Amino acid sequence: SGRVMLPVKDESGQLFGYLGRKIPHSSDSSSENQNDPKYLFPKNLPKSRFLFGAWELGTFGPAPLKRIYLVESPFCVMKFASLGLPAVAVYGWSVSPEQIRLLSELARGIVYLPDQNKHQQAESCLANIAQVLWLRFPSLPDQIQDPEELSYEAILALTH
Repeated sequence: SGRVMLPVKDESGQLFGYLGRKIPHSSDSSSENQNDPKYLFPKNLPKSRFLFGAWELGTFGPAPLKRIYLVESPFCVMKFASLGLPAVAVYGWSVSPEQIRLLSELARGIVYLPDQNKHQQAESCLANIAQVLWLRFPSLPDQIQDPEELSYEAILALTH
């Protein structure tokens, strides 16, 4: 189908379905259907109740972890995990009260790294997060649009 499929699990590891992400077939995007969405979510997925990668955080130690990274996309979570950094994604920039509750069970603090184009909108979530967790909300460097583009060293520089 031209998509990579990623399992969507809840924090207990129960599989809810699969998230599909379109994979370009060539560097010529004009040949692709522009109406085809980049992501296909499982039918009836209550995104506000899920954190992609929450189940896998156990590989970094017992909850609550000292610090985790909060990002927008599952692919960013996988990039951070490949660097040995614990991360979860909210499937966008908005963080729901249920996701904040889950975050408070998983970590004592978070470093919230939304994409550059959503940084200002994400500020609306900060007060609610800060009520239950310590929070860092650094800006990405000007030339970086997505935290997935950051090196290990650049990520650490943003968090200290």
